[in-house]
Amino acid sequence: MVIAGGGVAGVAAALKAADEGHSVILVETRNYLGQEMTATYRCSTVSNQPVEMTPLARIMHMELVEKDIVTVDQFDPDALRSYLHKKISEQANIEVYFFSLASGVVCEDNQVRGVVITGQNGRQVLLGKVVV
Repeated sequence: MVIAGGGVAGVAAALKAADEGHSVILVETRNYLGQEMTATYRCSTVSNQPVEMTPLARIMHMELVEKDIVTVDQFDPDALRSYLHKKISEQANIEVYFFSLASGVVCEDNQVRGVVITGQNGRQVLLGKVVV
């Protein structure tokens, strides 16, 4: 599986797929994960709002609360960034391409079969049975 984007959603998708036994390639333009939440330093959360969570999201949320990374109304962006990196690095079947931009797609028979990335090693094609 190839996942273009190492934001929180991309990390969650990679962890879920790896948990199910899939090999995952995660492509991220920066050198860290979770950009939309960790780089903006918008550290407030929406409190008192019922949120439906998948089982994986619920587990991750409980871990974040236990580690005081997330509280009722705010979170620590640096700690969240470290947490995401740790979760990904614990999975042997997830490979991360940092500093890599998804710059194109590979199509065959009207199906997306892969992603063209541009990164530190030039242009490469990453193929997968599933592309997200």
